[in-house]
Amino acid sequence: MYKITPAGTLTNGLIYVVGGYTGSRSAIVQRYNPATDTWASEASMLTAKSGPVVGLLGTTIVSAGGLENSGNPTGDTEGYNATTNKWSPLMPDTTPRNGGCGAAVLGKLCVTGGSTSNLAGGATIKTESFIAATGVWTVAGASTASNDQCHAGGREQPTVLLRRIG
Repeated sequence: MYKITPAGTLTNGLIYVVGGYTGSRSAIVQRYNPATDTWASEASMLTAKSGPVVGLLGTTIVSAGGLENSGNPTGDTEGYNATTNKWSPLMPDTTPRNGGCGAAVLGKLCVTGGSTSNLAGGATIKTESFIAATGVWTVAGASTASNDQCHAGGREQPTVLLRRIG
C-alpha cells in the first residue's frame, strides 16, 4: 500500500509506520522487521490522520497532530503500547497542526512548526513538548523560522524528508 505523509519510529529494532494518506486519511499502523524483511499490521490508531509527529517515549509510541479526514489539522495525541497492541488517548496538543517537525528527546515529544490551517500557509513557529512523565503539553521556546511541512526523526528514529522550511 502506498502512503503519503505517514510518520515512523523505531523501537526494539522494529520500525512502526503510522497513519498517512491513501485516498483518505489512514489510521493504519504497520510494523517492519528489518531482520526478517517482513511487514505486519498492528492495531489502528484511534484517529485517522496524515502528517502526525511520532516518537518513542519510554515504551510508548506517541502520535501527535496531523490532518484529519475533515481536512483540518488536529491536536489529537495518542499513545501505543506495543506489548498490548493497544492505542490510548492522551492529552491533546493545544495547537492543532499538520506536518510539524518533531523528535523524542529526554522523555519529551518536542514538536515545532507545521501548519495550523487546512489551506496553503498557516505556518507556525510555536513549539510545544508532550512530557511523558506528566502526560501534559508545555509551551517551549518558539522557532526562529516558520515551516509548514517538516518531517524529521530524532535519536533512534528514521529521518524522513524535510520538505520546506521558510
